[in-house]
Amino acid sequence: MHLFLRSAQLLSSHSRFILSNHARLFVNSGSRFVSIHQQPLLFQTLPLGSFSQICCRSWSFYAVRGFHTSQPRSAAPLAVLLVKLAGPLSKLTKLVAVVGGRYFRKWWNNLSADKRLQLTKAFHLRKERLTIVVGGFGGLCIAYYFFHLEETPFTHRPRFMPISHKQMEELTSTEYRNTLELYADKILPVTHPNHLRVFRVAKRLVMANGSKEMEHLSWQVNVVNCDDMNAFVLPNGQIFMFSGMLKVLPNDDSLATILGHEMSHAILQHGAEQVSLCGFINMFIVIVLALLWALLPTEAAIFAHWFQNRILSIFLHLPYSRKLEEEADEVGMNMAAKACFDVRESPRFWRRLANTQNEMDEPELLKWLSTHPKHRDRADNLEALLPQALEVRRNCNCPPLSGEASFITQEDKNYHGFLQQHLLPGKPSSLIERNKFITK
Repeated sequence: MHLFLRSAQLLSSHSRFILSNHARLFVNSGSRFVSIHQQPLLFQTLPLGSFSQICCRSWSFYAVRGFHTSQPRSAAPLAVLLVKLAGPLSKLTKLVAVVGGRYFRKWWNNLSADKRLQLTKAFHLRKERLTIVVGGFGGLCIAYYFFHLEETPFTHRPRFMPISHKQMEELTSTEYRNTLELYADKILPVTHPNHLRVFRVAKRLVMANGSKEMEHLSWQVNVVNCDDMNAFVLPNGQIFMFSGMLKVLPNDDSLATILGHEMSHAILQHGAEQVSLCGFINMFIVIVLALLWALLPTEAAIFAHWFQNRILSIFLHLPYSRKLEEEADEVGMNMAAKACFDVRESPRFWRRLANTQNEMDEPELLKWLSTHPKHRDRADNLEALLPQALEVRRNCNCPPLSGEASFITQEDKNYHGFLQQHLLPGKPSSLIERNKFITK
């Protein structure tokens, strides 16, 4: 599930276009219209008064429901270095820090007592300058961090994001090519029923949700004939669904749960966000490692190195990963609701997985040692978000769900608005007042 961190911009003969070949979405804010070009009778041009108010009227076409998004911003030059520190240069820079720190320790121990005293005095004479340099570097890093804070689209969570989506694609194109080469022989043809099923659900999700983040992605479907229970979406919109996962998804509603979750990772740019944070942290880890191996004996340095990695993993990286997964669950459920899927299937799916895991006596990692929330925790979180998602679905005029009864009529809603506007807070209302309002 973590392969969504990989991305690219090169296409493959095995890539299946959703929008580029079958549908094109054009948003013209000046003319206030949304045009959807597709096969005849499937789509039509819709007036755009407000993206969030456009909802499907029938199953003959899909309407675009927009999200509030943040403004795009170009990445600073240092962003490229952060990507390198989180990826290719991570192990190399840490190795250099370890070797450099150990070399400095040996060099210092080989110095004579007089030479050490001389260097120590020189350090004390220049410690004010060194303090200014170190403090200035720390201040610049703090300023850089806060200058590149932004709100996450949809959930409005503050995050550190110096890397743009375009830069992320360019810097990880090699990883994308490797992914295609890995599964090239297992990708099903576009005529296969499994591919058609995933294509149909993914297309429905894309066409029902409109945002600036989605415009920048070229959504494509690849179904891998493999028994692994896995699915992921690369940051450029490449959808990879495994046959093993499809076997545990009995209907399109459960498939929309998984696709909405994985597509949310790409829309929210979680890959670039994790790379940004890891690169920023690794910049300081290199300095700490050099000091540890320069000041401590070998055995103590090895233990301190190991302890540092465990602390960062347990208290930073793992909780951060779980938070992103929960965020993708929330946004994915809203995407499915806007596409008129039965969002009640979301918590049911995770409860089924939890029950299956218990029946098979599969070992489950402790919550604080896992990159993902536990299945039951995810089901509980989605259960709490279900009323909100159902309301989103109703606001989009989706067909009523089986067993769903609405006890609040439009008349009741209108009267409630009347009370809020014309009656004082706490003033009791009567049946006569309600009848007067209704008869107007």
